Amino acid sequence: MTIQSVKRAIDILSLFSFSQPALGIAEISRMMQLPKPTVHGLVQTLHQEGLLNQDAETRKYSIGLKVVELGALLAGNLKINQIASELVQRLALNTQQNARIAIWNNNTMLITLNLFPAVEFPQFQQIGPRVPAYCTGIGKAVLSTLTETEMDEYLQQTPLFCFTQETITDREQLIQSLKEIKECGYATEKGEFLSGMGSVAVPVYDLSGKAVGAISLSGTPDILLEKLHPDLASQLIRTGIEVSRRMGYRPETLPFHIKPD
Repeated sequence: MTIQSVKRAIDILSLFSFSQPALGIAEISRMMQLPKPTVHGLVQTLHQEGLLNQDAETRKYSIGLKVVELGALLAGNLKINQIASELVQRLALNTQQNARIAIWNNNTMLITLNLFPAVEFPQFQQIGPRVPAYCTGIGKAVLSTLTETEMDEYLQQTPLFCFTQETITDREQLIQSLKEIKECGYATEKGEFLSGMGSVAVPVYDLSGKAVGAISLSGTPDILLEKLHPDLASQLIRTGIEVSRRMGYRPETLPFHIKPD
């Protein structure tokens, strides 16, 4: 049984995003297709509980600190973070590149942990951001593991928007690139989501044999994908194998060209 007021409160929180971080009562009312008095009551309750914050000058609302606290709690308790953080932190230190852990969620990738080479000990943090799969290294690493049927479903549900001049928006070209990723065991991305940024990524598998997330190294394409690429890919693949093993993955043949020692 769905409780209407709870469902509406969740829907209001879901309206906020990086593209619309602040909303007024009138905007929420229009987007929710609900009367302003109804929206006002719901928003006031969310505000009182710390789930929304109101700007004193604009009177608009944004996500509150309580959501940040809950996100940090979730990040700290995610199995993939608990298992992979130490290994990926070591990878960041060894390669002197920024590293990320992300999970596959609702056809997108949700960042769960950022790890930096200048920080010796990993720190759990707020969940996010959520990024597209088809134009990011972490996303393409997971997409490359999907079956043909799963990929067809993904493409039916996901518009391929152009973020930069490098974004692949042609479906056949994307599918071909994913086949190449599957062959070599890792994904690369050069400015497809953010201009001037590149990444190398591998999928992470769980006990069921499904790719549930990915780990990546990111930085400027000239350094990451040209000067350091072969060595970074090798270290990343080996880390991905170990993380997958600790997640319970036990295939007879690992889906990587580089086997563990």
